[in-house]
Amino acid sequence: MNRRKILFIIFLITIIFLLNSCLTKETKKTESEKINIESLPNIEETLDYWTLKREIEIKKVLVTRGIDIESENVKKAINEEIVNYKNQLKKKLDSAPESLKNYMKSVVLYDRIISKNINLKKLEELMLKGKITREEIVELYKKEAERIGFTKYISEMFEKDKIIADNVYVSKGVSSSLRHKELSTLRPGDVLIIKSTSSGDNSSGSSSGGGMGHAAIWTELGDLKLERLAKVAMAAWYKPPSGSDAPHEKYEVGYDYRQLWSGKIVKKNEVIYGMYVRKWVKKGWFSGYWKKTSDSEALNAANYAKKQRGKKYPDPVSLVATTKLNTNTFYCSSLVWRSWKEQEIDLDPKWWPLNQLYVSPDDIYSDDNTVMKFSYTGIN
Repeated sequence: MNRRKILFIIFLITIIFLLNSCLTKETKKTESEKINIESLPNIEETLDYWTLKREIEIKKVLVTRGIDIESENVKKAINEEIVNYKNQLKKKLDSAPESLKNYMKSVVLYDRIISKNINLKKLEELMLKGKITREEIVELYKKEAERIGFTKYISEMFEKDKIIADNVYVSKGVSSSLRHKELSTLRPGDVLIIKSTSSGDNSSGSSSGGGMGHAAIWTELGDLKLERLAKVAMAAWYKPPSGSDAPHEKYEVGYDYRQLWSGKIVKKNEVIYGMYVRKWVKKGWFSGYWKKTSDSEALNAANYAKKQRGKKYPDPVSLVATTKLNTNTFYCSSLVWRSWKEQEIDLDPKWWPLNQLYVSPDDIYSDDNTVMKFSYTGIN
């Protein structure tokens, strides 16, 4: 057999091998798609999956805040939270329609497949060693989600099934009408404002001296918790609300809950603004430039606000009590203003003597030191 014939035979064998490999891969792909459709986990597996995710997120938050998650008291608190979370989720799923149950099961299955395909466990080990960033892992996850059709599946489900689209607190982490994505861009110290587009309507806001609306200062670090009643911002209300839909905790100066700032209980004619704070840096007598405040300055502002927790709202009929210079009592915008004034940044654009009396949410919104990051209307 001459050299040419041998080469031709080798060529044919190579082609046959490649075709066989392609067919095998296609068969595996078909089997995988079949598994996605037919082999959904049961309810108990689904509950365990989401509960584990919740436990991991809680531990991440605690670790970032320097809390020892191995101490017995912390372990006990985490366990109580996890048991409560699982019970609440079980109640929701037990009463949920079949389409929502199948959606939750499908998310579990897709996530398992993606995690296995990209070797997520190994990637997380590399991240801890500083060899890869969280952003790079997220990007790999997204690409694999698109490749296997997970992203398309979510979009199709949200388009054709209103029950799934509306049940955002069960299927958290998926795009929804609530603005978790925008809130995740905030850093502690950033400013939040609610303004009504209708004159005289202020149902979601708190009354501030000289103006209507609501203001708060973001305090959540990393924005890892998506619970409806997660404490995410510090503010003050004249009459702290009560009940399951309360947008604020029991103190006059205290935390606003996530459900307020995500838009859940804000009316459609009210606009939520997220803003960061900048400062003017002088350069000579008549010139200068704007510079975004540092993370440490913003964090100091947030910490100042948190230290005022529990203080009273001023008596509305007392001119002395309602002045923004008073630090014994606070209304929502005076708390935000004072928190940044302590960092030597004035968020009140009014001229003397009006700027000695009060500061409103609209004043803070209009000031040159605040720069809008995002805005959206409520959905209630």
